Amino acid sequence: MELLTVRPEWKDIPGIAEVDFDEQHKKLFDMADEIQHAMHEGSGDTILHEHLADMISFTQAHFGAEEQSMRTHNYPGLDKHKREHDRLIEQIMDLQNKLQEGGKVFSMDVIYFLRYWIMNHVTNSDTAYDAYLERIEL
Repeated sequence: MELLTVRPEWKDIPGIAEVDFDEQHKKLFDMADEIQHAMHEGSGDTILHEHLADMISFTQAHFGAEEQSMRTHNYPGLDKHKREHDRLIEQIMDLQNKLQEGGKVFSMDVIYFLRYWIMNHVTNSDTAYDAYLERIEL
């Protein structure tokens, strides 16, 4: 059975000049794929919980590096960008808490949410930072 695709392919997302961040964005897409594969295979809430924990850990490290870069380069959009980061972490942690408490999480809602958020954030917020770096000629 073929997996549903609810997001654009990675190649459809504009890259950013900072190669490390671009690779980390791809990793986030890959992590969403891993969650989808686990759900498709019927791995259950325990696997979903583990994948969400991995995603939280990776995302916090990635966001920390992005935010440090923004501070270093005096990016005027840092506060707004950080609020977006904080909100995603909060939403993933809410999903994880719901699973821990025995609640059900509809798998495709999780996948759609993660993929949409990553796509939207990279396409809009991260490319705005990239454009800022180009303007200040880094």
